[in-house]
Parts: sequence; C-alpha cells; structure tokens
Amino acid sequence: MDVRYAPGRGVLLARGGRCLLLGLSPETVPGLVERLWEVLERRDAAEAALETVRRHAPGTAMAYLDSATGRQLTEHPASVERVGDGWRLGFDGLGAGQARLPLVEGVVAAAALEVIGRVPLGGPAAATGPLIDGIPPEILSATRADPPTGGVLADPGPAADNHTDMAGTRNDHDHRTRPRDAAATAAAPGPSAHLEQTTSDTVLAVRCPAGHLTDPLAPTCRSCGSPVPAQEPQRVLRPPLGVLRLPDAEQVLLDRPVVLGRRPATSGPGDWPHLVQLPVESTYLSRNHLRIDLDGWHVVVRDLGSRGGTTLFAPGRDPEKIRGHEPHLLEHGTVVDLAGVYQVTFLTAPPSIPSTTPSTTPSTGETTT
Repeated sequence: MDVRYAPGRGVLLARGGRCLLLGLSPETVPGLVERLWEVLERRDAAEAALETVRRHAPGTAMAYLDSATGRQLTEHPASVERVGDGWRLGFDGLGAGQARLPLVEGVVAAAALEVIGRVPLGGPAAATGPLIDGIPPEILSATRADPPTGGVLADPGPAADNHTDMAGTRNDHDHRTRPRDAAATAAAPGPSAHLEQTTSDTVLAVRCPAGHLTDPLAPTCRSCGSPVPAQEPQRVLRPPLGVLRLPDAEQVLLDRPVVLGRRPATSGPGDWPHLVQLPVESTYLSRNHLRIDLDGWHVVVRDLGSRGGTTLFAPGRDPEKIRGHEPHLLEHGTVVDLAGVYQVTFLTAPPSIPSTTPSTTPSTGETTT
C-alpha cells in the first residue's frame, strides 16, 4: 500500500491502515489528537472518532478511511473519493500544495491524502501479541454474593442466567444452566470459575474547584459546570459518570453498564451490569431492549435490536431514532425513549448534586431538572 499526503493546515492521523483527516490544527483542542490516536485502535474506530470530534470539536470537517475494509465516513464538506485502486481524502480550505509526501504511520499536518492499494486483513492492524488461552490467576474472583431480590433494580450474581420470570417459573435462557445443591456449592473449594467485572476502569482526570473528578479535555466540570483550572491530569479509578433517572424518579448510578428490558439479562460470564426491568405488559419493549456502557468518560447507548426501537431527545437537537446495535454518546439531559412507552433521562451530575440543565420529556412535554 502506498500512502502519500499533501502538507497543509489540517491534521492527519494514520494508524494500522486507518486514516483520519481533520480540518483543524493540533493546537485547536489540546489532547484531542492523543485521544483520536487511541480511538484508531478500536473496532468501532469510525463511529468513535466521529463522536469524539463532535463532542470536543463540533463543526470540524473530518474524513475517515479504513483501507483494509474500505469503510468510509465523512463529516461536513470532507470527502472520500475512489481513485483507481485507491482513495483520496480531502477538503478545501486547508492550503493543500502540490507535493505528495510518503507516510507509513503517524500524525502529520496535512490537507489531503492519497491511498493506493489496501492493507491486507490481519496485517498491521491485527494483534501481534500472543493470544490468551486461559484466565490469569490474579483476575479470578472470589464467589460473588447472590443478587438482591425484589424492586426494579437487580445486580446479577453467578446464577444470573438461571433467573425467575414474572410468573415465578425458572427461566434457563440459554438451556445450559443447571441448578446446584446449596450444600455442595458451599463446600466446593477454591475460587469460582467466573470473572468479576470491575465497576471502574482507570481514566485521566482533573479536579474542579469543588473537588469533582472530570474529563481533562472538557473546559468545565461535568458534574457542577464550573470552570476547571489548568493542571496536570492524573490517572485515577473512574468515578460514576452520572445517573439514569427512571420515570418513577428512582436513579441508577452509572458506575457500571446498564441493561434495560422486559427480562434483562447479562451478556455472559464476567458481565455484571445493573438490570432494569421494564413493564412486562408492553409488547413493544423487548426482553433486552437497550444497553448503556461506560467508555472512558463517555456514556454510550446501544439499542439491542429491539422491536419498538429507541429515540434520543438530546437538548437543543431534533429527535434521533437510533439504529440497532450502533453506539451513540449520551449528553447530559438526554431523554432516551424506548418504543414510545418508557423514558429514562441521563444526568451527569451525581445524585447529591442537583441537575441545572433542563430537559423536556418527549411524551408529556414536562420540564424536569
């Protein structure tokens, strides 16, 4: 594969056959280039890059290409054009010259890019380290306590796959779970054979004057909105990223993923989300309707291929019905409407700090804070 770029006033990132051209200089948003460089390693690099740019540099022109798969994505006046056996990425206004300089990988100031040929699948973007064929002893967990019963929320334990449905019958959803004798279980030696999911990853963080941990790329505190003074970011355990407010005013702390559905379930061993049970009588709500994950400082929502669909009502934006399994970043105050019958609201402020940004619920038009 031959990669050549035209120097200019934009910034070009090339990593593992994935190329991202932005219509801004690296100094425009401090830290953005470093974050995007890490994003290019992710499986959902195209969507994650677009969401990151929209969040931290809204209005920026962007062109993305994965030369191994031919996946393309553009924002604003940027374009990705097919040229012979390759592609051209670019847009006007970045002062592109005539020179075409070679590039293998890295970050350069550029206005256009030409890629001839493809990176083979499984090539530079593929993992080069050894595969893990077992579970390291240090991450084997001790036996997790049984999940609580009753109420709207429930945290799954080791027997989460073997749960009780609304009629009181046992529901073995994968047809592999087998009841275990309690005495035999208590006498079993050694650690359990499942992984414990940590509720917090580590993130780079700074503190606002009130002491809240917040995203170092954001100019204001995500919890209280106060300006954040310049400081050196520190790596810490990620704090809860806010709450999910339910229609009855109950709040789900976003210290781990959340699954909402008529009969929500975990995705498998090692997955310990909050489970929020939706009204079982509504057939437009799916058993596993929606999942919310935490990615760094981002809160990401995905419709799980539900029957009734999901619509986002973000403050100041038109309603957006999201496609199944596509990730979307949630903003403070966004109302998530499930099939038009159940709404939850995402708030970045922790429960002890009142929200200051109003949002309008789609079903009633009432304003909440």
